[in-house]
Amino acid sequence: MIGIAVNIGMINAFGRSQVMLNQSAQRLATGQRINAGRDDPAGLIASENLEAQLAALEAESRAMERNDAVVRTAEAALAEVNGMLVRGEGLAVAAANTGAMSDAERDAIQMEMDSINQSAERAFRTASFAGEPLFNGEFSVPSGDGGTPLNLGRLSIGSLGATNIDGDLFVQRDTGSGESLSLNGDRVGDAQRVLAESRGQIATLRGQLGMFQRNDIGARRASLGAEFVNVSDANSNIRDTDYASELVNFARRRTLRDSASAILSIANQSPQNVFIALGFNSRRL
Repeated sequence: MIGIAVNIGMINAFGRSQVMLNQSAQRLATGQRINAGRDDPAGLIASENLEAQLAALEAESRAMERNDAVVRTAEAALAEVNGMLVRGEGLAVAAANTGAMSDAERDAIQMEMDSINQSAERAFRTASFAGEPLFNGEFSVPSGDGGTPLNLGRLSIGSLGATNIDGDLFVQRDTGSGESLSLNGDRVGDAQRVLAESRGQIATLRGQLGMFQRNDIGARRASLGAEFVNVSDANSNIRDTDYASELVNFARRRTLRDSASAILSIANQSPQNVFIALGFNSRRL
């Protein structure tokens, strides 16, 4: 009589069913269809290439977020200066009304103008991102996808509002106390021209920042987002577990494993009973 205890085929079948059950359990636990190269060699290669592409897209996306933060920081500083210059223009208009204003009042206006100039200069000097000055003429905001970076330029009241008046060049600093265009002097009209030019330059730069932020950084960020979603979806189709299918496989493989285990258990107790269960007639053996 042949003993099933030595039936290598049955033992191998049990081993294979256990391996396949473990594979299904691993896929369900990790959420990945490919956990090792043996699971799908070609799929693993394709998935790893997509993973590298996703890493590059994520890194560029973070860089674009940082560039966007730089632009927002610079624009916020310029917005503050713009508000100061608007106030300065209002002071110049008030100072020009000589018939209804005393010298003391005009001196007070000039004191406020001096404060505006000092605050604007301080804003230009201290505006920075990650410790890097923004308006020293050396800072550039990188563009998306290798485009032309945006240089913020050098800003100070010594260069802002440059206006040619009768052959002489005047700047925002000239509206300070003791300067040729001070608001308590006799050239308030010329001071208004310089202040208007200063405000116009700040508004132009803010507009450039906005266009760069929207049409360059914003467009590239949107493109990166769409590309990341599509590549991630492709990688998921290759690598991720199809839970509906794998749950069916898991249940089927567990049934096969349990059946094989039961047969081997019975075989170890009574080999003859297993032959009968399998439809063999021991008399024919």
